[in-house]
Amino acid sequence: MKFRLGPVPIDEAFKPEAEGWNRLREPRPGVLMALAIPLGVVMALPLVWLWALILPVPAAVVDGTGFELTVTFPQIAVIIVVLVGGVFLHEMLHAVPLGFAGRSENLVLGFWPRHFVPYVAYIGALPLKTQLLSGVLPLALLSVLLPLAALILPSAAWWLALLSMVNVLGSGADMIMLLLLFRQPPRGAVVRNQGFETWWRAV
Repeated sequence: MKFRLGPVPIDEAFKPEAEGWNRLREPRPGVLMALAIPLGVVMALPLVWLWALILPVPAAVVDGTGFELTVTFPQIAVIIVVLVGGVFLHEMLHAVPLGFAGRSENLVLGFWPRHFVPYVAYIGALPLKTQLLSGVLPLALLSVLLPLAALILPSAAWWLALLSMVNVLGSGADMIMLLLLFRQPPRGAVVRNQGFETWWRAV
């Protein structure tokens, strides 16, 4: 796996139109982010309800006397670690199916400062089903496993809730791309990226 600071890499040897590839109809990066943020908030609402059933409610809330929340500097540091770690875990889960289906040296884990987004890219063609699995894996695993883990480890429930919320809020763009990939290319197609552009070809 390679690490990159900057936009999604371009394979200069890949000539999609000359090789019979079709470009996926997808929004530009800025538009995608503008759509993804509110979608992530909407997606988080059912998860908020689920966590409300799991998380312990302070006794002061139950008896109506109210409560105070004190946050220490070590706790702030842990929150930052959870946030950064959650983003890293999200991207690594994207990478797992790509690495198994392809070659690990073609995997790129990057961060695009212009749009303030992390990403995982694969330099080469992969089956559509692999791309779909890669897109849904972080949301599917972390949305299911973390609430279950909180039932087993109630002392860590608040931290697990924070991690799962970070994950779902960052999954809006994934869901948009999943919908586009599910609707446009035929089943059995192969997919590859060229920078931010996504291309597909029937096989």
